[in-house]
Amino acid sequence: MSQNAPAPSTWSSSDPAERIREALGQDDLTAVAAVLRDLHPADQVKVLNQLPESERDHCLELFDPEEIGRLFSESHGRLREYLLDYYTADTLSEVVQALDSDEAADLLQELEGHRTDRILARLPSAERADVEPLLSYPEDTAGGRMQREVFTVPAKTRTRKVLAELRRAGQDLEEIQDIYLVDNRGVLTGVISIFQLLRLELPTPVVEGANMDPLYVTPEMDQEAVARLFRKHRLHSLPVVDDTGRILGQITSDDILGVMEEEATEDLYRLANVDEASDLTEPVLHSVRRRATWLSANAAAGILSASVVSLFEGSIAQITALAVLMPIVANIGGMGGVQTATIMVRAISLGHTELESTGRIILRQAIIGLLVGVVFCLLGGLIATLILGRPDLGLVFGASLAAVLFFSGALGSLIPIGLKRMGIDPALVSGSLLTTITDSLAFLVFLGLATMALL
Repeated sequence: MSQNAPAPSTWSSSDPAERIREALGQDDLTAVAAVLRDLHPADQVKVLNQLPESERDHCLELFDPEEIGRLFSESHGRLREYLLDYYTADTLSEVVQALDSDEAADLLQELEGHRTDRILARLPSAERADVEPLLSYPEDTAGGRMQREVFTVPAKTRTRKVLAELRRAGQDLEEIQDIYLVDNRGVLTGVISIFQLLRLELPTPVVEGANMDPLYVTPEMDQEAVARLFRKHRLHSLPVVDDTGRILGQITSDDILGVMEEEATEDLYRLANVDEASDLTEPVLHSVRRRATWLSANAAAGILSASVVSLFEGSIAQITALAVLMPIVANIGGMGGVQTATIMVRAISLGHTELESTGRIILRQAIIGLLVGVVFCLLGGLIATLILGRPDLGLVFGASLAAVLFFSGALGSLIPIGLKRMGIDPALVSGSLLTTITDSLAFLVFLGLATMALL
């Protein structure tokens, strides 16, 4: 912080945001700086989100470029956009220099083209050489996620020398987890972790403790595939190499944890038909527009279900109890399908569906749906019979539940897998498409059976 004097010894509140408001009311920027200085960057972001723009701006003036960089590392959504708009190109160029190359590239990719060019022009040639290549890769690939900062040594280097070089490079490479062994052309030949290095005798060449068949990825690999490698092999870092095997950079576990969170959030939002750009700080009118668009699409899909029901108006008029029971069939069938679809979307994202044949997966989920349906058939049929006093209607109701849950299990697995093979994100339309189909199917099965069996 630009202010270093101590904060007041007494405050009227323990809440940092309230303390900052109190200090700003007294025009005491020294106290504001003291409050912010005591907070972790993630907590600073939380406080800044709570403040109105005028008070937030006073706080942002107190951060130096390195501290601003940490704010960007912790911020997201509307606050991150606000920070990008607030700081000038001169300040952002200093921030970029304080960030690791991957975070610097992420920041630049979020800016408009002319601002990016202005910031790049202000960077020293070495910094620009590290960041510019990363801007050419799509953000959702290994190249877009990697950082250029890596620690490499020739394979025959002795442990003593490597440790000495680590001490010198430690401040510039804070996230060193693995040391990469390369030949004289910079081609990756092996990897050794810090822990493995420390177990070697000082005169020993590092190659003797290294894994000489290391895992690696190319810059074009999708970030989800990279995340699966991290999960499967419990990696700390993963080198990124070009077509000739020369090491370009690395992806760290911190980077990939962010990817996992983004992918999980994206899938959750899409299953709920909510735009992934939405968050709690989004302007009200933006939220209304986003949600209204999705709800309009679902309303249009609901017309199909209403059309199916309209085919059986005569049956419903003669047996009014059908109107009471048919929403129950549709609701249970829809929930059964969503349960299966949620499991399938997660399995697809983790790569689990690649380990088993598609037919076996669909059959398994259909059988599970059928067995659950048998349970609901017995319970639902019995309850409907007892309440309505009509065993024949109870039998139709129970049979409909069994049939609908069977189809929901099959469709809940078939639709996500089919969408994935068509190159469409299963989470994007699985929920809405499945709900429309299962509702229409439930009405058709229940009302169709009732018409044939009872009328």
